[in-house]
Amino acid sequence: MPLISKNKFFSNSIFGVFGQLVTLTSQLLAVPFFIHYWGKEIYGEWIFFMTIPPYFSLLDLGMGNVISNELTQAATNHTFGVYRKILRKYFFWQLKIVLGALLIFLIGIFFFSNLGLLQYGMSNSINFWILLGVYGLCTLGETLAFYLFRSLNQSDVIQFLWNMLRLLELVLIISVLKSTGDAKLLLSAMLVLKLSGLIIIYTSFFVKNPETLFGPTNNLEFSIQNNLVKGIQYSFFPASNHLLNGGTIWIINYSLGPAPTVIFSTLRTLVNLLRQIAEIIKQSLWPKISANFYLKNTGEMHKAFVSGYWLTVVITLLFASLIWFGESYIFKFWLGREWETDSVLFLYLLFSTLFLVQWQICSVVLESTNKFDKFAKVQLIAHLSFLLLTFLVVRIWELHGVAILLVFLHFSLCMYALNELKNFFSISSISKLLSFHSFSWKILFGKL
Repeated sequence: MPLISKNKFFSNSIFGVFGQLVTLTSQLLAVPFFIHYWGKEIYGEWIFFMTIPPYFSLLDLGMGNVISNELTQAATNHTFGVYRKILRKYFFWQLKIVLGALLIFLIGIFFFSNLGLLQYGMSNSINFWILLGVYGLCTLGETLAFYLFRSLNQSDVIQFLWNMLRLLELVLIISVLKSTGDAKLLLSAMLVLKLSGLIIIYTSFFVKNPETLFGPTNNLEFSIQNNLVKGIQYSFFPASNHLLNGGTIWIINYSLGPAPTVIFSTLRTLVNLLRQIAEIIKQSLWPKISANFYLKNTGEMHKAFVSGYWLTVVITLLFASLIWFGESYIFKFWLGREWETDSVLFLYLLFSTLFLVQWQICSVVLESTNKFDKFAKVQLIAHLSFLLLTFLVVRIWELHGVAILLVFLHFSLCMYALNELKNFFSISSISKLLSFHSFSWKILFGKL
């Protein structure tokens, strides 16, 4: 008997779809306003600076995911005394790190500012960097909120709340761009909205689930320090993803300038629809796989993974086909006739994302069961190697070279992730997926 009902699974998926549609819509609508009011040069600078805040989420040293799995296990067993004990220990540990990081960040800002090393584009004042840092620290609050809701299989709620805030953020961005277009004012307004959103979300969680906050704690001996090594290994996942996304933008911005940065980022915004679809399915699968792993229901784990994998493949292939065949109409409607689309670059990015979503779904089995350490290290090494190669080839082959390297990167990670799943499921079932993956690569190789 499945621990998590099909109704709840589809509820998480439906709300996830709604949320990701809101996210995609807000991203797509914001791009033409940025380009119209700021132009490619200034907008390229903004894209560069907005890659910095996500790095602050690494300050939890990967403990958030470890804690999330522990909280899921406690909630599954209805031992909320254990749940409260783990949550309180993690909160006070994280608070110390945030306060220390904020102090170091402020000292660093004043030090480097006096050396004149922070003068780049729109970052012409210390206040801008302070706002950027505080905005980045808020990502830790977002991360913990998501883990809390997911531990109780309420991913649909957090997705709905966050995406309502994203709609408000879109309205805010358009309003500031139309009124003054001042980057510092825009960042300040976004920070106020994010802080307000965090207050609303945490209030909603604890009002809906008072047993997670109020009541005695269990005598369980849970130590953050004893789980820190596992947490740091977990941090390889977000660290490598931030390195890939932010590092690629930094290299393009440094080597080719802000305008190519806008072109690459804009095309990636559209193809990220496929990634967001996979993320919906992944987050819906996470509590189901995690809970059944702790209950040793391997059959339910396998059924959930295989159904999630093929659902991801079918839906992303369908959407990729629609996007590709409607490419010219989409860009004319979205960005106007003056926007010149690089169809070859767009095709490479579509292929790379199709491979990315496949290993993204495979990784949920490893992450939700805390069996991720080997794959996380391989992913980090692969992403660092990609960035090194990108830095070497970007001036020669420009954006096409970057996109081709992305295709090879995500194909390789997908093959590796599927092989890792042989430790969980029967070799024959995984071999079928590997055969399908190899066939898709042969088709792509003919295209490249």
